[in-house]
Amino acid sequence: MSATKINPLLWELVAAHRNARREDLAQALAACGLRHPGAPIFGVEFVTIDANNYAPEPGGRAALIVPHFDNGELLDLVATGFATRTSHTREGLCVALGTDHIDRARESEGQLQLYADPLEWLQHGRQGACIIDWRAARHVLADLPPIACSSDALAARVTKAFSEPVRMPTLFVPEVAHAA
Repeated sequence: MSATKINPLLWELVAAHRNARREDLAQALAACGLRHPGAPIFGVEFVTIDANNYAPEPGGRAALIVPHFDNGELLDLVATGFATRTSHTREGLCVALGTDHIDRARESEGQLQLYADPLEWLQHGRQGACIIDWRAARHVLADLPPIACSSDALAARVTKAFSEPVRMPTLFVPEVAHAA
């Protein structure tokens, strides 16, 4: 009989969820407008950050940990700094939270509510979306009907994401292809 292997990200999320229930951290979350009775599940972890990702690190900086699910499967975790509000992923797979709202807005041609970061997104009951990987923003938000941004700064960031030129690679046809 084989044992079912549990996603290691789930263990990390459960640990972060437990941390968020600590009295000192629960009070800090409440001060941010986040009550932690159970659902939606999120947590707090102490982390270190490299150029793109984060890793749990005792003694590191406190970060909000939010799961990224796709079709019910936990694919990634997102760590957001409380002071900086910058976000980093654990696995590098999450480009946006609330992709179901993005898809719904695209399909129904309804308005999308966009938030600046996961903390603000959670404060508003996950009703909308937030971009995690701004390099992919133009692709994630392309062909959407109106987008309601939560602030002027966020609207400027979206505008910048769409106005940055795409870097075209150098194209060539190898000589061998011409000889054939």
